[in-house]
Amino acid sequence: MKKIFNLMAVACAVMAFASCEKDNGGSSETDPNQPVMTWEANPKFETTELQSEMDVVISISAPAGIETFVVDVDSDALEPIISVVNNGSSTMDLVNPPAGLSGILSGVGLPTGDALKGQTSVTLDLSNLVPLIITVGESNLKPDSNHTFTLSLSDADGRTLQQPVTFHYTGTSASAE
Repeated sequence: MKKIFNLMAVACAVMAFASCEKDNGGSSETDPNQPVMTWEANPKFETTELQSEMDVVISISAPAGIETFVVDVDSDALEPIISVVNNGSSTMDLVNPPAGLSGILSGVGLPTGDALKGQTSVTLDLSNLVPLIITVGESNLKPDSNHTFTLSLSDADGRTLQQPVTFHYTGTSASAE
């Protein structure tokens, strides 16, 4: 019994030490030049319910300048639509988009090409676009579905940042029938 107690005490001490060690690692000073994304209305980037009016303004800071910016779309409602104008893919390269996609994205106010490449600060205002998932993707929209946009960028110094932005559609009983 004493042996078991000692083993448990050692195990607890190791776990406590490892936990403290991990916390110290997480609180160490971060690279001030690391790219950062902020969403003031949703600072933790938690899954957000789709609504007709939303505050989806994402600010991006990349002190070394944006080199690449890719958006991977995981949405049954939007993938078929995006792939038509994006050479069959639901992954959009915003720095080097195909001509058809570039025109559409620029037309809705999203930066592409030189409006992103080399920039140190960019704002993506998706407030009017995200609710379109409900109307534009209506024929493919399923109740209780998630629509995830993974924003990935790298800067001129090779630092990377990846942030999923997920919207949930609960749907209505009329949609489910």
